[in-house]
Amino acid sequence: MLGLYPPIQSKQLSPGEYDSLRNGKAMPKVMIRKSRQLYENFQQKSIIDGYQFIPVFNYLERNLNDDTIFDNCPYANERKTHNENDPAAFKEVADDYLSVLRDSITKAFNLTQEESQNLEMPRLGDYGDLFRCEDFEGDKRRFEFTSQEVYYLRTLQRDGLRIPCGEEGRQLFMTKQFRKPMTKMLERIRDIIFKNQTEDSLRVWSYSAHDDTISNGIPFLQPINYEIVDIPYASSFVFEAYFNQSCLDALEDPQMKRQCFKILSYHNNNPLQFQTCQQSNIQKGLGKGYFCQLDDFLEHLSNVSFKGDITKACQQQWTPPDNNFTQRPFLNL
Repeated sequence: MLGLYPPIQSKQLSPGEYDSLRNGKAMPKVMIRKSRQLYENFQQKSIIDGYQFIPVFNYLERNLNDDTIFDNCPYANERKTHNENDPAAFKEVADDYLSVLRDSITKAFNLTQEESQNLEMPRLGDYGDLFRCEDFEGDKRRFEFTSQEVYYLRTLQRDGLRIPCGEEGRQLFMTKQFRKPMTKMLERIRDIIFKNQTEDSLRVWSYSAHDDTISNGIPFLQPINYEIVDIPYASSFVFEAYFNQSCLDALEDPQMKRQCFKILSYHNNNPLQFQTCQQSNIQKGLGKGYFCQLDDFLEHLSNVSFKGDITKACQQQWTPPDNNFTQRPFLNL
């Protein structure tokens, strides 16, 4: 949805506009950056008769019932936010990355001798992100990195997203991520089992998440023989429920009918296998296919998820380590 509004010259919203945003009753006008230059370059294509399109949007207060982003599990988010800037959080991998990448990053980004000598994680990760962005855009590489250096630049992105939240923060956040979609999936499965002819039950649940969700999702789910090197743009997880109608028709017991459902799991269209499901499939003579029977998938998810009151756990105070570091500024190239 889009609204059509005249541009304004001020960057500031009035108190009333802020209030209306918070309660979802307004779409404040915005100032267009470089509006004259845009108009001269693109004529009517950018600003139609002096008006602009702006999206319909709202601000929402953060709350623990929202499972989509780290912010809504304060314990995990505080840990992640601190560690993203703390070189000590990366001490187990920093020497390896710096030994391979320091010289090439210095040359690629024209660092001074002092900048090169003081280079450490996580600043190194910022340069790695720039490399990934430029590669995605199809830009000519600013430096002839070796194949080993390219590999390290890719895993640098992965580890920079994965390490900060730690095992405990990851488990809390990812457990929250899965709970609502799985609740809705089970509601739909119950509708099918009990032949509830409804058009209201949810068929698709989609999260538009961030790269840190994908990078933490793989170690959380613990798929068999599956590791990621980096997080390409538009990465995704897909979990699909299928059922066998003939199987459902042949069984009377609703509990038994659950065996007629299976779950297929994918990361970037690559099928995922889980230990719990594979062992169960072999015991039942179903082979090692890339699928989980419904209850096996739920058991696997339960095995890797947080046990206990997750709301209370997310409200814990996280105490950072007793070390001092200077928060790095944004890169200014």
